[in-house]
Amino acid sequence: TAIVISADHGEAMGEQGVYGDHVCAGEAVHNIPMIVRWPGAGAQAQDRTQDGLLYNVDFHPTLCDLLDIPTPSGWDGASFAAAVRGEAWSGRPYLVWDHALYTCQRAVRTPEWLFIRSYHPGLFPFDDKMLFDMRDDPHQTVNLAAERPEVAAEMDAVMQDWLQDALGRHGSLPDPLQLVIQTGPWKYVTVQEWIPRLRAKGRDADADAILARLGLNEHFQLRGDRVPF
Repeated sequence: TAIVISADHGEAMGEQGVYGDHVCAGEAVHNIPMIVRWPGAGAQAQDRTQDGLLYNVDFHPTLCDLLDIPTPSGWDGASFAAAVRGEAWSGRPYLVWDHALYTCQRAVRTPEWLFIRSYHPGLFPFDDKMLFDMRDDPHQTVNLAAERPEVAAEMDAVMQDWLQDALGRHGSLPDPLQLVIQTGPWKYVTVQEWIPRLRAKGRDADADAILARLGLNEHFQLRGDRVPF
Protein backbone atom coordinates (compact mmCIF):
# COMPACT_ATOMS: atom_id res chain seq x y z
CA THR A 1 0.00 0.00 0.00
CA ALA A 2 1.25 3.46 -0.96
CA ILE A 3 0.37 6.31 1.42
CA VAL A 4 0.33 9.89 0.12
CA ILE A 5 -0.59 12.92 2.24
CA SER A 6 -1.04 16.32 0.61
CA ALA A 7 -3.48 19.26 0.57
CA ASP A 8 -5.00 21.85 -1.74
CA HIS A 9 -3.67 24.91 0.12
CA GLY A 10 -2.27 26.15 3.40
CA GLU A 11 -3.47 28.83 5.80
CA ALA A 12 -1.83 32.07 6.85
CA MET A 13 -1.30 32.29 10.61
CA GLY A 14 -0.30 35.93 10.88
CA GLU A 15 1.92 36.19 7.80
CA GLN A 16 1.37 39.57 6.10
CA GLY A 17 -1.35 40.34 8.65
CA VAL A 18 -3.66 37.51 7.59
CA TYR A 19 -4.95 35.04 10.16
CA GLY A 20 -6.63 31.71 9.46
CA ASP A 21 -7.31 32.25 5.78
CA HIS A 22 -5.83 31.79 2.31
CA VAL A 23 -6.27 35.10 0.53
CA CYS A 24 -2.98 35.73 -1.25
CA ALA A 25 0.07 34.26 -2.98
CA GLY A 26 2.14 34.12 0.20
CA GLU A 27 4.28 31.20 1.27
CA ALA A 28 1.92 30.02 4.01
CA VAL A 29 -0.92 29.55 1.53
CA HIS A 30 1.10 27.73 -1.12
CA ASN A 31 3.44 25.64 1.04
CA ILE A 32 1.54 22.36 1.35
CA PRO A 33 2.45 18.90 2.66
CA MET A 34 3.78 16.16 0.40
CA ILE A 35 4.44 12.99 2.37
CA VAL A 36 4.91 9.75 0.45
CA ARG A 37 5.42 6.24 1.78
CA TRP A 38 6.10 4.00 -1.19
CA PRO A 39 6.28 0.19 -0.87
CA GLY A 40 9.76 -1.19 -1.50
CA ALA A 41 11.52 2.16 -1.27
CA GLY A 42 13.44 1.03 1.79
CA ALA A 43 13.47 2.25 5.38
CA GLN A 44 16.15 4.88 4.71
CA ALA A 45 14.07 6.49 1.96
CA GLN A 46 10.91 6.42 4.06
CA ASP A 47 12.53 8.34 6.91
CA ARG A 48 14.22 10.93 4.71
CA THR A 49 13.16 14.54 4.19
CA GLN A 50 14.02 15.97 0.78
CA ASP A 51 14.45 19.74 0.71
CA GLY A 52 13.59 20.84 -2.82
CA LEU A 53 10.98 22.82 -4.72
CA LEU A 54 8.16 20.97 -6.47
CA TYR A 55 4.57 21.35 -7.61
CA ASN A 56 1.69 19.10 -6.62
CA VAL A 57 1.24 18.31 -10.33
CA ASP A 58 4.71 16.76 -10.20
CA PHE A 59 3.19 13.79 -8.38
CA HIS A 60 1.42 12.57 -11.51
CA PRO A 61 4.58 11.85 -13.56
CA THR A 62 6.22 10.61 -10.35
CA LEU A 63 3.44 8.04 -10.04
CA CYS A 64 4.04 6.97 -13.63
CA ASP A 65 7.77 6.53 -12.94
CA LEU A 66 7.20 4.56 -9.76
CA LEU A 67 4.72 2.27 -11.52
CA ASP A 68 7.03 1.95 -14.55
CA ILE A 69 4.45 3.19 -17.03
CA PRO A 70 4.96 5.87 -19.73
CA THR A 71 4.28 9.48 -18.76
CA PRO A 72 1.81 11.08 -21.20
CA SER A 73 3.25 13.87 -23.32
CA GLY A 74 2.21 17.46 -22.65
CA TRP A 75 2.07 17.20 -18.85
CA ASP A 76 3.47 20.15 -16.91
CA GLY A 77 4.70 17.98 -14.03
CA ALA A 78 8.25 16.69 -13.57
CA SER A 79 8.90 13.41 -11.78
CA PHE A 80 10.47 13.42 -8.32
CA ALA A 81 10.60 9.62 -8.12
CA ALA A 82 14.27 9.83 -7.18
CA ALA A 83 13.32 11.68 -3.99
CA VAL A 84 10.79 8.99 -3.08
CA ARG A 85 13.43 6.31 -3.58
CA GLY A 86 15.89 8.21 -1.39
CA GLU A 87 18.22 9.02 -4.28
CA ALA A 88 19.91 12.32 -5.12
CA TRP A 89 17.36 14.94 -6.12
CA SER A 90 17.66 18.72 -6.31
CA GLY A 91 14.11 19.82 -7.13
CA ARG A 92 13.09 22.64 -9.43
CA PRO A 93 15.17 25.86 -9.62
CA TYR A 94 12.06 27.96 -9.01
CA LEU A 95 8.27 27.81 -8.76
CA VAL A 96 5.62 30.20 -10.09
CA TRP A 97 2.18 30.25 -8.51
CA ASP A 98 -0.92 32.46 -8.60
CA HIS A 99 -3.80 33.52 -6.42
CA ALA A 100 -7.00 34.95 -7.93
CA LEU A 101 -9.78 34.27 -5.44
CA TYR A 102 -9.49 37.13 -2.92
CA THR A 103 -6.62 39.00 -4.58
CA CYS A 104 -4.87 38.79 -7.94
CA GLN A 105 -1.22 37.97 -7.36
CA ARG A 106 1.57 36.00 -9.02
CA ALA A 107 4.67 34.83 -7.17
CA VAL A 108 8.11 33.42 -7.92
CA ARG A 109 9.78 31.24 -5.29
CA THR A 110 13.44 30.22 -5.34
CA PRO A 111 15.28 28.48 -2.49
CA GLU A 112 16.25 31.92 -1.17
CA TRP A 113 13.64 34.42 -2.31
CA LEU A 114 9.89 34.93 -2.62
CA PHE A 115 8.77 37.68 -5.00
CA ILE A 116 5.07 38.61 -5.29
CA ARG A 117 3.37 40.97 -7.72
CA SER A 118 -0.08 42.29 -6.76
CA TYR A 119 -2.22 43.05 -9.82
CA HIS A 120 -5.43 43.60 -7.82
CA PRO A 121 -5.37 43.93 -4.01
CA GLY A 122 -8.98 42.91 -3.46
CA LEU A 123 -9.87 44.01 0.08
CA PHE A 124 -6.29 43.85 1.38
CA PRO A 125 -3.47 46.44 1.70
CA PHE A 126 -0.83 44.47 -0.20
CA ASP A 127 2.07 46.30 -1.85
CA ASP A 128 2.37 46.15 -5.65
CA LYS A 129 5.76 44.42 -5.33
CA MET A 130 6.94 42.32 -2.39
CA LEU A 131 10.29 40.60 -1.93
CA PHE A 132 11.12 38.40 1.05
CA ASP A 133 14.33 36.69 2.12
CA MET A 134 12.95 33.24 2.92
CA ARG A 135 16.11 32.07 4.69
CA ASP A 136 16.38 34.94 7.16
CA ASP A 137 12.71 35.99 7.18
CA PRO A 138 10.58 32.85 6.63
CA HIS A 139 7.43 34.54 7.99
CA GLN A 140 7.67 37.36 5.43
CA THR A 141 7.75 40.27 7.85
CA VAL A 142 10.02 42.67 5.90
CA ASN A 143 9.38 43.65 2.28
CA LEU A 144 12.80 44.12 0.66
CA ALA A 145 11.58 45.13 -2.83
CA ALA A 146 12.74 48.75 -2.44
CA GLU A 147 15.93 47.85 -0.59
CA ARG A 148 17.00 45.09 -3.03
CA PRO A 149 15.73 46.29 -6.44
CA GLU A 150 18.27 44.18 -8.32
CA VAL A 151 16.89 40.98 -6.78
CA ALA A 152 13.30 42.09 -7.41
CA ALA A 153 14.17 42.77 -11.06
CA GLU A 154 15.82 39.37 -11.41
CA MET A 155 12.80 37.59 -9.93
CA ASP A 156 10.47 39.65 -12.10
CA ALA A 157 12.44 38.55 -15.17
CA VAL A 158 12.05 34.91 -14.14
CA MET A 159 8.30 35.45 -13.87
CA GLN A 160 8.11 37.04 -17.32
CA ASP A 161 10.20 34.27 -18.90
CA TRP A 162 7.89 31.69 -17.33
CA LEU A 163 4.83 33.51 -18.69
CA GLN A 164 6.23 33.86 -22.20
CA ASP A 165 7.10 30.17 -22.23
CA ALA A 166 3.58 29.22 -21.10
CA LEU A 167 1.86 31.51 -23.61
CA GLY A 168 4.14 30.34 -26.40
CA ARG A 169 3.12 26.70 -26.21
CA HIS A 170 1.07 25.44 -29.13
CA GLY A 171 -2.61 25.46 -28.21
CA SER A 172 -2.10 27.31 -24.91
CA LEU A 173 -5.03 29.18 -23.39
CA PRO A 174 -4.98 32.89 -22.43
CA ASP A 175 -3.46 33.76 -19.08
CA PRO A 176 -6.37 33.05 -16.66
CA LEU A 177 -5.03 35.52 -14.10
CA GLN A 178 -5.59 38.39 -16.54
CA LEU A 179 -9.20 37.33 -17.00
CA VAL A 180 -9.81 37.61 -13.25
CA ILE A 181 -8.05 40.98 -13.06
CA GLN A 182 -10.60 42.38 -15.52
CA THR A 183 -13.52 41.72 -13.16
CA GLY A 184 -11.76 41.73 -9.79
CA PRO A 185 -11.28 38.84 -7.35
CA TRP A 186 -14.81 38.97 -5.93
CA LYS A 187 -15.56 35.23 -5.83
CA TYR A 188 -16.54 34.81 -2.18
CA VAL A 189 -16.53 38.35 -0.76
CA THR A 190 -17.59 41.47 -2.65
CA VAL A 191 -17.03 45.15 -1.91
CA GLN A 192 -20.76 45.87 -1.81
CA GLU A 193 -21.12 43.24 0.91
CA TRP A 194 -17.98 44.03 2.89
CA ILE A 195 -18.13 47.82 3.18
CA PRO A 196 -21.55 47.87 4.95
CA ARG A 197 -20.38 45.05 7.22
CA LEU A 198 -17.29 47.01 8.29
CA ARG A 199 -19.37 50.11 8.96
CA ALA A 200 -21.87 48.09 11.01
CA LYS A 201 -18.92 46.92 13.14
CA GLY A 202 -17.73 50.48 13.67
CA ARG A 203 -14.69 49.99 11.42
CA ASP A 204 -15.19 53.09 9.29
CA ALA A 205 -11.45 53.70 8.90
CA ASP A 206 -10.97 50.23 7.37
CA ALA A 207 -13.93 50.74 5.03
CA ASP A 208 -12.60 54.13 3.92
CA ALA A 209 -9.12 52.67 3.32
CA ILE A 210 -10.50 49.91 1.07
CA LEU A 211 -12.54 52.36 -0.99
CA ALA A 212 -9.51 54.66 -1.33
CA ARG A 213 -7.24 51.81 -2.50
CA LEU A 214 -9.80 50.77 -5.12
CA GLY A 215 -10.49 54.35 -6.23
CA LEU A 216 -14.16 54.11 -5.26
CA ASN A 217 -16.43 56.43 -3.30
CA GLU A 218 -19.21 55.48 -0.91
CA HIS A 219 -21.77 55.33 -3.73
CA PHE A 220 -19.61 53.41 -6.18
CA GLN A 221 -21.16 52.31 -9.42
CA LEU A 222 -21.13 48.67 -10.53
CA ARG A 223 -20.79 47.16 -13.96
CA GLY A 224 -23.21 44.25 -13.77
CA ASP A 225 -22.48 42.50 -10.50
CA ARG A 226 -18.77 43.35 -10.51
CA VAL A 227 -16.89 46.23 -8.97
CA PRO A 228 -14.72 48.01 -11.56
CA PHE A 229 -11.02 48.42 -10.90
